[in-house]
Amino acid sequence: MALSVVLSTLGTGVTGASAEEFKIQYNDEYNTPSLIVENWAPTKKGLSKRYIAFSYLTENGKRFKLKGDMKKHFKVTREEADNETGTYHVRLVEQHEGVPVFGSDSAIALDEN
Repeated sequence: MALSVVLSTLGTGVTGASAEEFKIQYNDEYNTPSLIVENWAPTKKGLSKRYIAFSYLTENGKRFKLKGDMKKHFKVTREEADNETGTYHVRLVEQHEGVPVFGSDSAIALDEN
């Protein structure tokens, strides 16, 4: 399953991107990813979209400067299919000790494969 990830902060606009190649843009102030587009596939098949999103975050936590259990670090705020593009979006917010972090909204977009 190809996966494109958009990690954004309040006020960060992102335009459409293709998952054909690896692309990463960093936040100038914090040197953390603000946009990541890449082809990625989970090692197991038949997983839920939510599980795939958390698997991606867990596998890439070091690159995102994240530690610990991603299911405790992020809360899913919404999931939705985009029938026009054939993608599925898992929207998350970062949380600290169960409290949402303002401006930490993220989205993971999965293609239909």
